[in-house]
Amino acid sequence: MSYGRCSVLILIASLFIAPSFANAQEGPRKIQDEAKFFGEKAIEEANAVVAKIKDKLGKDLVIETKEKGAPDLETAGKVAMKRADALAESNLDGVYIVLTKEPRSFQVQLIKGKTGGLITIEQRNELAKILRTTLPKDRDDALVKVAQRAFELMSDRAKTVKASDPPKVDPAPGRKARTVQDEGELFNKAAIDDANAIIAKVMEQHGKDLFIETVKEGPAKAEAVEWARERFNNAKLDGVYIVIAKKPGYFRIVVGKKTLEKLFTKANISELEKILATKQASDKSLTQAATYVLETMDKANEPALKEIKYVKGGWVGPAVDVIDKDDTIKAKLMLQFGARAGEPSARLGYLRDGGVFTALGAPYRVSLKDDGKALLVLHAADSGKDIVLTYEVTDDVLMITAPRAIQVSQIRGNVDLSGNWKRPAKSK
Repeated sequence: MSYGRCSVLILIASLFIAPSFANAQEGPRKIQDEAKFFGEKAIEEANAVVAKIKDKLGKDLVIETKEKGAPDLETAGKVAMKRADALAESNLDGVYIVLTKEPRSFQVQLIKGKTGGLITIEQRNELAKILRTTLPKDRDDALVKVAQRAFELMSDRAKTVKASDPPKVDPAPGRKARTVQDEGELFNKAAIDDANAIIAKVMEQHGKDLFIETVKEGPAKAEAVEWARERFNNAKLDGVYIVIAKKPGYFRIVVGKKTLEKLFTKANISELEKILATKQASDKSLTQAATYVLETMDKANEPALKEIKYVKGGWVGPAVDVIDKDDTIKAKLMLQFGARAGEPSARLGYLRDGGVFTALGAPYRVSLKDDGKALLVLHAADSGKDIVLTYEVTDDVLMITAPRAIQVSQIRGNVDLSGNWKRPAKSK
């Protein structure tokens, strides 16, 4: 009996955990041995370890065997990934192992739960090695050993992770657009410059990453899906990731879950794959791929823009004192209404010399209401406080009445948003 076919798949969870390790309300998942791989005693011992992982660490170890698996490793990996996602949606968080009888193979994958994982990539490799070396000799021994080692690794990791540390979030306003990284030397400088300009627009207009990179050599195609996802997670991306391996010659696309909801769907991924798979010049495919991502996100925002069609665009307001590095400058405030991630949004900022807009703070989510009078509500994501404004609008003037002055980052003193805001001269 051979277990030479092995694909180790992993979704890396955050290494930060909540104040309590408990993350799911149901008990531990007992081993499901559909393929009758293990003896009763081994299953009993392993189930005791699974229960200990749940009770002491609030984590899950899910082990299943199947009579039949996917015919090839790449498909098997996708099936296992979907299963792990389903387990995560059921509030499980930990390690998923599945073994198939026909063909003989196994996959190890982390379940990306809400509270964060306790297994590193190196430790995942250790679990895979236990299965790879022990399964052909003694399946019962392999089952007990991998369960016990998973508990030991999680326990050790839990001691080094501070429960009080919150997840580190890199908000879009502070992030910069990722430039094309061409290690594989597939593109010329002009094409890279064109793509970088488009990538900057994706970040500026949608707050999302578009990261394109090439490498000289990637792993075997069977491992490429998880390899690409791992690079996406390690780079802490929020958006669309394209990686191209010069050797053995393939590309992979990874899209973040939130981006998949509205801005770039599975159907869009299929269209992007067609662009990258064409036999046209590499330079042309690079700029076409970047353009397609930007235009797709723009189109996804169209319903949101219709909601604010009477106020969308820029409006210039009162003059204020802006703290710009070590200096204080006089500048006019500006409200820019648009859409981000499929929702109406607004940025408050100021106009520099030459009409350059500089944003202040995070974007606001916008909603327009009619409560006997027209209300413009700016929902602040960072403070959680709403700014409710009464407004009237004509083609060239946005008349705002604010109930009180507010504090704005980098502005000296409180700011009263009341007054007549006008379209910038260049927009007339």
